[in-house]
Amino acid sequence: MVGTISCSGRVLLIVIAAALLIPAPFSTSSATQWEPMNGPHGGGIVGLGRDTDGSVYAAREDNIFRTDDGGQSWVNVSNGAVRADILCLHVTPSGDLFAGVFSRGVYWSYDGGETWDNDQLTNDPHGGQGSTILGVGVSQSDVIFAGSFRSLNGGASWLEMESYGNAWAFDSADNVYAGTGHGVRISDDQGGTWTDINTGMEDKRVIALALNSQNHIYAGTWYDGLFVSIDGGSSWTSINDGLPSLAIEAIAIDAADRVYVTLYEGGLFLSSDSGMTWEPIDDDMDGRRVLSLLSGPWNIVYAGSEYHGVFSSTDQGGNWLSLATADMRMPFLTDFAISPATGDMYGAADGGGIHRSTNGGVDWEARSDGLPTTRTHAVACDASGRVYAGTEEGLYASTDDGATWFAANAGYEDIPALGILIDGEDNVIAVLAHSEFFFEFWVVRSTDGGLSWQEILSDQDATFPTTAEAYAIDVDDRLFIAGMSIATEGVIFISDDDGTTWDEVTFPAGLGTTSLAVDSNGVVYAPLGNNDLYTSTDHGATWTEIPNGGWPTGTVGVLDAVAVDENDAVLLSSRRSGIWRSVDGGETWSGFDEGLPSDNYPSVTFIEAADDALFAGTLSSGLHRRGNAATNVDATGIPTTLTPMSVSPNPASAGTGIGFSLSEGRSISITIHDVAGRLVRDLVREEYREAGRHIVMWDGRDDSQRSIPTGVYFVRLDAAGRRENTRLILTR
Repeated sequence: MVGTISCSGRVLLIVIAAALLIPAPFSTSSATQWEPMNGPHGGGIVGLGRDTDGSVYAAREDNIFRTDDGGQSWVNVSNGAVRADILCLHVTPSGDLFAGVFSRGVYWSYDGGETWDNDQLTNDPHGGQGSTILGVGVSQSDVIFAGSFRSLNGGASWLEMESYGNAWAFDSADNVYAGTGHGVRISDDQGGTWTDINTGMEDKRVIALALNSQNHIYAGTWYDGLFVSIDGGSSWTSINDGLPSLAIEAIAIDAADRVYVTLYEGGLFLSSDSGMTWEPIDDDMDGRRVLSLLSGPWNIVYAGSEYHGVFSSTDQGGNWLSLATADMRMPFLTDFAISPATGDMYGAADGGGIHRSTNGGVDWEARSDGLPTTRTHAVACDASGRVYAGTEEGLYASTDDGATWFAANAGYEDIPALGILIDGEDNVIAVLAHSEFFFEFWVVRSTDGGLSWQEILSDQDATFPTTAEAYAIDVDDRLFIAGMSIATEGVIFISDDDGTTWDEVTFPAGLGTTSLAVDSNGVVYAPLGNNDLYTSTDHGATWTEIPNGGWPTGTVGVLDAVAVDENDAVLLSSRRSGIWRSVDGGETWSGFDEGLPSDNYPSVTFIEAADDALFAGTLSSGLHRRGNAATNVDATGIPTTLTPMSVSPNPASAGTGIGFSLSEGRSISITIHDVAGRLVRDLVREEYREAGRHIVMWDGRDDSQRSIPTGVYFVRLDAAGRRENTRLILTR
């Protein structure tokens, strides 16, 4: 769950800019629609396949991609049409696509992914759940095999078989081999009858099958290693000497009958002597776990990694080339942040680790070295430049922009860190919870950059055992932690004294929330239940429902996240209906998802407001950005563009000049704020300025004429209903 207000969500604070406030032509680019950012890219590849035209297909859990140029570019050929987690992929020589999925049977396409059909593969259509398909294959006779079902007519109807296949293989005589939970079985009549060929393997769970040019059968098992049969399955030989683990993930065999094996616990190995000896071939892959393998023409081998997309090798694994281009954007984005110290962008992905961009999202690089896992739930940055990563195995911190990481979880080792907040004094608040113990959580606070922690809230402080699923902090450092109690009541905990004391408030109608947002006036927003949005104007003490603004209603998770931009516009995201926006506190709403992927699965997972823009994370299409405040319409109806003011010198040791230009006479206000958004100096209040160039001096003092200390501050300019912010570093 993403905490809406974090270092990246403090929309009043994190704005990096320099230039003049001048008019410009109306633009319809990022100001008027969402635009995809160039990554992060990668993702877990669960299946690979190729056709006779040379196209290679890669299946992630969310979508299927095709490359026609050796991996230089990828095209999404499923576009959300496969509406379940993809577990396996089979591609016929003619390019027909078959995907086995979780709990919804099999999907297939006969036109390269333009259209898709689905059968849940169950004899109980009212059971509410289809079959989970771990392996799918198509014989030379065009019979489709999926799980315990087969189709003789291209998927129009399905027959249940006596065998469930985890994996499938077909020999030159079109015999069908099924890897089952009890060894290998063979059918010589396209699945009508089956014969065990598992002498010595009766208790072996076979999850991978492959045949070489001589019809030798290779069977990979779950923690019993790799076996080979050279006599059609009458006998089997264990060939595991040199393999460090016996849990086989995938097998591939190239045109020269070289055998490639990847292991569940990590490692990619090659045998050039039919499995008698093995050598590791994953030096270039930096320890990345490989989920799928494919042998292609011209001695090309493809490896689908767990989190980092596709790799290829033309020299039997001696060297590997990453093919994870930006066309294959990282799935399962969980959080986003911009460093107030450097302006670098950071993205977190569940299964993809931490990624950083130093040029506004044009290029991204993985920054997960030193993290114990790439399952990252949250990322945040403080004003000193320290970066924090909330992982499945605890909280970690970096003082070198993510190049290296150290454990910042003393006393709370190995507990998943689900959310991170930064308060106005650069203290860190982390929300920790064990996923296996749903009603167990801790909220901890660090005043020394994560070196030590103080527990300020836990499930033990609640009236009933309670989850912690949403978190926020307002400009006055008031903390909000919300969840669902074991008594099926939604609750929110509120503290205005750094967590020393807490008020526990029950949400209306027993509804819970997974998202919170607070605007600059302290108004709190929370989507409760499936369809309802509530607001509180008294810091969470009481709640009022906002009437439905037009978003669809339903029974399963319609409203997912809420955010507030720097102009206090409220944004709602829904995996079913995109993004909705209100500029009047929820009185009226309009669709706000122009430019987002048209498919509604997967879709928006979170919205963050930072750097004078909005950022939307998606389940399959990476980050999208929308220039939130670049363009506006003035009182005359003429569009004007307001670019940030200039501040010079910056950094400043004493005073500085704030420069701006106006296209016409306007009333303006200029204020100075600290990193928590608190007002430091009311420099100009609703004063009229003529059109032209202006400079306002600030002497580095607050409203009480006291010199303010070294730190990061923000200059805010309000003119004609527009607001611009610029970061200022003050040194003493």
